[in-house]
Amino acid sequence: MGYVVSPQPFHPQALRAAADEDELGKLWYARSYSRPTVKPGETLMIGDQTLQSLAPVMVAVTVCVLLVGQTSKPERKVGSNVITSLRDPQVRIELPKSAQYVGADRWILYDIADCELHAFVEADTQKNVQRLYWVQFESYLPSRPELRHKYDSPRHMQMDGMDFYVDTWVRGMDSSIREGSDLEHILALIRGKGYKVPPGMMSVRLVHLLGEQKRKELMIIYSEDVVPTGFTANQLQEGGSARSQWPAIEKELIERAHEKVTLQPRKRVPGKERSEMLYRPVLLYLPTISAPSVALPSALRVLPTLSVIQRVHRIDLCQAYAGLDTAPVRFPKPFERGVRFSLATGLHVITAHERRHLWQAWRVRRAAEGATA
Repeated sequence: MGYVVSPQPFHPQALRAAADEDELGKLWYARSYSRPTVKPGETLMIGDQTLQSLAPVMVAVTVCVLLVGQTSKPERKVGSNVITSLRDPQVRIELPKSAQYVGADRWILYDIADCELHAFVEADTQKNVQRLYWVQFESYLPSRPELRHKYDSPRHMQMDGMDFYVDTWVRGMDSSIREGSDLEHILALIRGKGYKVPPGMMSVRLVHLLGEQKRKELMIIYSEDVVPTGFTANQLQEGGSARSQWPAIEKELIERAHEKVTLQPRKRVPGKERSEMLYRPVLLYLPTISAPSVALPSALRVLPTLSVIQRVHRIDLCQAYAGLDTAPVRFPKPFERGVRFSLATGLHVITAHERRHLWQAWRVRRAAEGATA
């Protein structure tokens, strides 16, 4: 017993439809490399070794999918003082040309959140920081589903159609800094580039929460040296001798933050339209291929893929980043460089293809059990 070779032609991109179980039989095909030709309608046995190798293949594919987000490198791109984010949220953040890009950092904050920050500064010739632009993308890890971002500030600001919570504070650099905090990370980043942070800074924090679950946020902090106000940080803080001057200073600080930071939300292309844009040119201009001869799947082809599993040491991190939006990431098709896939489509093709392997294996197994019954 075995499987039946499909006589119908297929197109490589038809693999994307294989996730629909009803289409599996229509799309199934087998290839032959130096194997005897098997005519359509004939059956072919699959050995036990090959059948047993299918499960590890699927495990390897699953691990590869989880590995998509396993990276400590910052995800957002920066160029010409513009931060471009393709997800969470899709937005372009433009900062003044006078600001210098210090760099970026990405880490797991307190073991509960994926945190990525970008720092820009305006400084004098001695690298004394006068203004700081702190942009941060943060999302709770899937392993902590109970967590939600909570902000109680009654003040809000609209920036290019996005709603932000607004709060302010004055802080002296002699204040305590929590170990592992985002403040510790950004100060280390700035000082690591030779910049000197002033003893007192006043800040505006703008926070935009994404979705109803409020598990992801975009945070923008604009800070200035307090020296131009004529007061110290201690004087402007609650209970300080110049606290009565703070409302007027705060109002102007918020206005400057709004003026200096520009947002341009990026429009998301619906999944259906994205799929049509990707596949229609391929189906129109690439020739179809007639179903080739039949091949026995080789267990040796599984070995390189299984090496991926051996390199996975942090499955928890893989799972943590499994929610990464892969739709905006694109790459060329390995054997047809003129065709580009989104990473989401590529992973879908791989898993759909391997799912068909498992479907075929179960057919063979059921046929074999029926023959011995």
